Amino acid sequence: NSGTQYLAWRGHYYFHGSNFQGVTGSALWQTDLSASSTQPLVTLPTMGYTPRAMVPTDSAIVSFWGFYYLDRLIVVRSDGTQSGTWRVDSLGVKVDSTQIQVIGNKVAFVASGALHLTDGNPGVHSIDLWPGGNEDVRDLVAFDGKFWFSANDSVHGRELWVSNGTVAGTHLYEDYNPGPAD
Repeated sequence: NSGTQYLAWRGHYYFHGSNFQGVTGSALWQTDLSASSTQPLVTLPTMGYTPRAMVPTDSAIVSFWGFYYLDRLIVVRSDGTQSGTWRVDSLGVKVDSTQIQVIGNKVAFVASGALHLTDGNPGVHSIDLWPGGNEDVRDLVAFDGKFWFSANDSVHGRELWVSNGTVAGTHLYEDYNPGPAD
């Protein structure tokens, strides 16, 4: 369930666009394919942000924007209305748009080698498996109501981890190969 830049959701279409219909800068747009219904839901305050991905959840769309030459990510959530659209967070990371997964209203994504979680409310939760290190999260999948991924926490080496979409619910599944070796 990798992200996209165009999305059909609940009878409307959503897309990322720049400098369109008199709106300067990048924006998340909604349309039912008529010119009169096409409107920006949120605009980003500065030029230079480009769309990275967009995914649907049970109750909203989560949209990812990256700054083209800096490790900067903005996460936006929308329920399809202007009042229900807001910036979730701005992070100093680079998102891997091929590693985004959704379960219900929870979104897990890999950015700068780490796992991040959001439910669309303000604030993205970063999972720090290896404080000061690079856990190099890989192979993120959603299965059976949980997020599964491999990571290296420096104590166990590369192992299988699981998350229910919360910081407290993220843990090593099993230490298959004891010790720090992969």
